[in-house]
Amino acid sequence: MRGEVLSLSRNIKIIGEELDKWGCQILTADIMELDGSFREGKTTLDSIEIIYGGQKDTRHAAIRFEGALTYT
Repeated sequence: MRGEVLSLSRNIKIIGEELDKWGCQILTADIMELDGSFREGKTTLDSIEIIYGGQKDTRHAAIRFEGALTYT
């Protein structure tokens, strides 16, 4: 799933479910599409509160970067 949020003028709460220790995750990745085009992921957060994020007893954090090939 891809999502995009533009400028918001208020604080945001991201609340995952506390069901079976599975919380929400924000994933940013750089990927190569099938047509050869490159998509660079970018995450900019400000005034964000994450509740029940990540997965307990795993390496899956609430905010993750996978295949991040670029840094700006």
